[in-house]
Amino acid sequence: RQPFRRHPNDLFGRWSGCRLTPPLYTAGSEPQETTTIGDARTRPSFDLYGIDWLSFTGPKEATDDVLDRVLPMEGCDFEVVPPLKGYAEAVRFESGVRLDKLEKRTGRWRLDVQGRTCTRHGLDRLSPFIGDLIGFGAKATRVDIRRDLWGWPTLIDEVIGGCERKTLRGARQWTPIVQRTCEGDWTGHGVYLGSRKSDVLVRLYDKGLEQSEPGKGTKGIWLRWEVQYRDERADKLVQMIAAREPAQLHGLIFDACVYPIDFVGGTRGQSLDRGDREPFWQEFCEGSRALELALDPRTPTTFAGHLAYIGRMLAPFQAACTEHGIDPREAIGIYLQFAHERDGTRKAEHFPDLCNAVKRFR
Repeated sequence: RQPFRRHPNDLFGRWSGCRLTPPLYTAGSEPQETTTIGDARTRPSFDLYGIDWLSFTGPKEATDDVLDRVLPMEGCDFEVVPPLKGYAEAVRFESGVRLDKLEKRTGRWRLDVQGRTCTRHGLDRLSPFIGDLIGFGAKATRVDIRRDLWGWPTLIDEVIGGCERKTLRGARQWTPIVQRTCEGDWTGHGVYLGSRKSDVLVRLYDKGLEQSEPGKGTKGIWLRWEVQYRDERADKLVQMIAAREPAQLHGLIFDACVYPIDFVGGTRGQSLDRGDREPFWQEFCEGSRALELALDPRTPTTFAGHLAYIGRMLAPFQAACTEHGIDPREAIGIYLQFAHERDGTRKAEHFPDLCNAVKRFR
């Protein structure tokens, strides 16, 4: 890695003529991390609602425009870093913004804005920045939003209790997080709602414990509700953020925090109204409005699409059976029996495993 450099004359080997303007925050004027309040607790001075991560990807032709937009925001202190897999070059600004350039297949770029940078600029400055990126043809691939809570130490336990009572809607799985030292002191507490692989993931955790030294934090003072959107939903949300007036942004983030999940009684799939919500969730959602982030209907698969699927997935299995002289139906039965003995399921999820089962049978 090269060290941080001031005012580079050549960025990415060919950058020239950049407009160097002062960053949004000059040295010594950055927002403070915490502010002391009444009972000696510490409360961050940033907004209750905000953005905690942004990722965009865009066309090769707009690379210079993006650099021209980022430089005035983040200053010119940066270092050249190893690129992500599939990219040719990358730089990371001292503020935490990272730009990977020249994706090997398409030449596209990827821009990642970390949480501390989002917090430093706030919603008022991020909104026009997002609008400019969209104007450059960029598409959001990830956006994390947050809601910070103080004075609600039981919320994590109440959410876990709702999950145990099976009143959680909108996520098929949940994972509690409990971390303690050998002496029994809390170092982490929270719950994940949803899968890391899905396009929506909710995290509720004790931010105060995370920011404290191990064994010295106080449980339940500062909680953070964080929602991670990916792909199409992320792109829809950032377009809403860019289109709203600054006074409406906090309300939009609040609605987006509530949107993905619900805690209601009854059976899954039953039509329920707001009165059936869990009491703690009713309080959490008080004042929220409906938000439309549903995915667009999928295009029906064409006959050509079905043929492509057969050629990609079924044909290799058929060829393996023919090669070894085995009836495909018999091979499927053998594989299902093998899968059931292995992990208790009768679902054949991967056709390559069927080919391997044919070879084992042979």
